[in-house]
Amino acid sequence: WHLGNHKKEYTPIQRGFDSFFGYYNGLIDYYDYTFLVKELYGIDLQNGTEVVRDVRGQYATDLFTEKAKNIIENHDTTKPLFLYLSHLAVHSGNSYMYVQAPPELVNRFKYIKNESRRTFAGVVAALNPKV
Repeated sequence: WHLGNHKKEYTPIQRGFDSFFGYYNGLIDYYDYTFLVKELYGIDLQNGTEVVRDVRGQYATDLFTEKAKNIIENHDTTKPLFLYLSHLAVHSGNSYMYVQAPPELVNRFKYIKNESRRTFAGVVAALNPKV
């Protein structure tokens, strides 16, 4: 979202969206959905106005794609649909681990010597089939 959440009226539902599944801040962890910047820490994954706690461990790219597909498949086709999907990938996650990718995807790129670049390649590989 990254468009304000310090007041309830700044959140997506209060700004006219029918539904929202995502994070309010500019970054979250790819697997546990925590937000960590300086002294601020907590889970930042929302479904509407409720904090989501039961998806910890699921890779963010897969989770957001799954939710978007579910909306598309279940919407009333006689009505227009506006869906905005902004993946966390390939952006930074938390300061302790900027980007994360499933190990099996990172391992595809063993020929890349730099570990950070290899992980980034895994992030891109995870995202490509989802867009």
